[in-house]
Amino acid sequence: MYAECGRLVLERWPVRDKADAQGDWEILKQQLPVGQSVTGTVIAKAPFGAWLDIGVGFPALLLIPNVEGLTPERYRNDQWCPVGSTVRADVGWFDDGKFKSGCGKSSLCTAKENRSCP
Repeated sequence: MYAECGRLVLERWPVRDKADAQGDWEILKQQLPVGQSVTGTVIAKAPFGAWLDIGVGFPALLLIPNVEGLTPERYRNDQWCPVGSTVRADVGWFDDGKFKSGCGKSSLCTAKENRSCP
């Protein structure tokens, strides 16, 4: 179910030279403070969460505990935030070592077909 996660994330955000990425990362952190609401597209899913493209050039990670309304049954049945769905969440943290941001509690997750997910 999650076998292609790493490949999909690397295709969307190829590894960048750390020195080149650092300046863009610092600007991003100033423009996107913790607590700000963001909307993104689910690019890939992993056992621990969903990778989102929030349009800032770096990946955002929505961890499983932060997926609103997710139950163990829905998780086991892969009924949460389908790839291609839109997610709204709050910026929760920044990982400076890996140049990724993390999202706090999600408030919306809808698929292109207007199906709702937790």
